[in-house]
Amino acid sequence: MADEMDEESDNPMPFLRRDYLTCKIHTVTAKVFLDRPAEDLIPAKFLRLANENAALSEVPLFFRYQQNARILRQEYWSALHFPFQWVFKELEKVPQFELGLWEGGAESSVGGKGKEFQEAQSQVVMELLLQVSKILDLSRRTSDGLNFFYLTPRPWYVAFPYYTGHREKHTDGPKGTGSLCLKFSGGATPLMPILPISTALKQEPLEACLTKKIKIILGQLMRHTRYLRRPADKQPDQEIFLLGLHGSRLHLMRGYFPGQKLSSIWCRREMPSPFSSFIPTPSPTDSSFSNNDDSTPDDYDADYESNDDEFECECVPPSIAPYTAASNSAMLTPPETPLFSPRCPRHFFHRKGHSHKKGPQMNDNPDAKTCEEEAERVRRLIAELDLQCRDNEPETRVFRVMASKEYNLWDREDFMDAIKMIGALLMYLLSGEARCGILQNVFENHPIQSDGEESFVL
Repeated sequence: MADEMDEESDNPMPFLRRDYLTCKIHTVTAKVFLDRPAEDLIPAKFLRLANENAALSEVPLFFRYQQNARILRQEYWSALHFPFQWVFKELEKVPQFELGLWEGGAESSVGGKGKEFQEAQSQVVMELLLQVSKILDLSRRTSDGLNFFYLTPRPWYVAFPYYTGHREKHTDGPKGTGSLCLKFSGGATPLMPILPISTALKQEPLEACLTKKIKIILGQLMRHTRYLRRPADKQPDQEIFLLGLHGSRLHLMRGYFPGQKLSSIWCRREMPSPFSSFIPTPSPTDSSFSNNDDSTPDDYDADYESNDDEFECECVPPSIAPYTAASNSAMLTPPETPLFSPRCPRHFFHRKGHSHKKGPQMNDNPDAKTCEEEAERVRRLIAELDLQCRDNEPETRVFRVMASKEYNLWDREDFMDAIKMIGALLMYLLSGEARCGILQNVFENHPIQSDGEESFVL
């Protein structure tokens, strides 16, 4: 892990001076930005809806007369049930870290066992999600109005595998401690986890903790993209949320994955085009668009062909149709000469014998090939410039992860900000605007009638 800002030598806590942290996960790199405002993770209109909600703005009972709820003794609490009561009952069982996770405080903890800490923290997050869901009573109705979808937290102790490239599957991801799942009211349907929960253990350094969280995010990304069942070269943009708890401090993380990068990596057609001598970037750095495998124009085709006897990947260079106008595509494509073969897999990989029927091949005319190569270079240039505008990361194997500030649930102001952030997140997930593959697929199959109102029901 390396920091990208100059730090003063006398700074006792260098974690506070970092612009971003870099986490290397096999062949991909994550840039983690800490202490970001909630507007960088959730659209502002949903945060505004949460702030204007009267139920979320009501101060809980144990915060009405003091700023810190820790000073209250639970044996003197009311015997009647009130909102968030069980959140604080479970919160008393979590470890009391001296410093926040973003401050590197995972190394200094007090007492307790790791497994007990993990279960207690997981219960706090799930109880918090459950209480906010009950207060808002959110649901998304189907087109017939008879059934609806809703979100519910569940324990989920499963380690999802993840990919970092073409056939680069890894199973070293940690087990999650819970998940926010999508549930359908009509009949017995399986739970679909969409938002993982991660907790901290005793004496776990910041680097190891962030690496585990990134692996959980990558595992959830694979579930979202697999559920979409899109061609490997036409993956849409994806965003993965993760809720974490470090002691009594809650944080939210959001990883953004442009579809152009996903398609390029999984199809092993990474930008820039290795057979092109044209430098398709205005960036002054030489390594911004360097290919990871250092393949030359002569050996590119041989490198792209698969030697695996069990699987084959038939995918085309990534198309930028979702991001550019159709007129640009028509202008750049030579007439009556197909730029790409129309073959594309239904999934990322498929077995031999089940591929699609081969389409017309490229013209053998040398002039036509030169024209197509020029058109391909221009298309890639447009895609890369568009990609730079989307996440400001021109490198194909680098993606960004935004992390919110740490909310101390014992503090009144932090607690109120945390529940409003969670409420805005739940609204965003059920609105149909979230770029999560599972939600996109389900809501496309169960559309709602467009009547000018919000897609979710309060």
